[in-house]
Amino acid sequence: MSGNLKPSDIFEEIWVREIVDLMWETFRWRRHLASFHESAIPKSLARILQPLTQNEPEAHGTSLMAKLRAAGDAHNAGEKLANEWAAGDKTATELVQGKLVSAGMTMASVVAQATASELDKIERFNRIIASAEWRCNALLHEIERHRATIAQKRRNEVRKIENAEFETVEANAVAPTCN
Repeated sequence: MSGNLKPSDIFEEIWVREIVDLMWETFRWRRHLASFHESAIPKSLARILQPLTQNEPEAHGTSLMAKLRAAGDAHNAGEKLANEWAAGDKTATELVQGKLVSAGMTMASVVAQATASELDKIERFNRIIASAEWRCNALLHEIERHRATIAQKRRNEVRKIENAEFETVEANAVAPTCN
């Protein structure tokens, strides 16, 4: 960045450093947003799968404990299947796909529901990202304004020098002496 912007003074060096910091901050927040969104998808998938997996066959056995275990497994079946899907289990992926199709849904529906359920947090991420981008752009404009001011000062000095060349100097003016 410094090589491209070529800071001309200490102020520009400070601004360039701030621009670099803000760009890295923006990249970090975007990675956080992507990770957050990825983590929201299995949660949303689990909510969707919950009613689709509750009618699974019960465990064998007639004891109260076996029935409680089977009820707990049925209750957690959606979350378990979503976690296996998130881990990349091929069987779970096919099973999830089948259950979604049977419910008239696609993975795009799951992603849309995950996005909608976390929209307030996603919006906060986007505001933070936009703020960092705005500050970065403001610093770039400040560098441009600073350079324009310096360029204008240089143009004014050149004009003064050009005008000074055409002034008449008296021939009998006394030259300063060195003692």
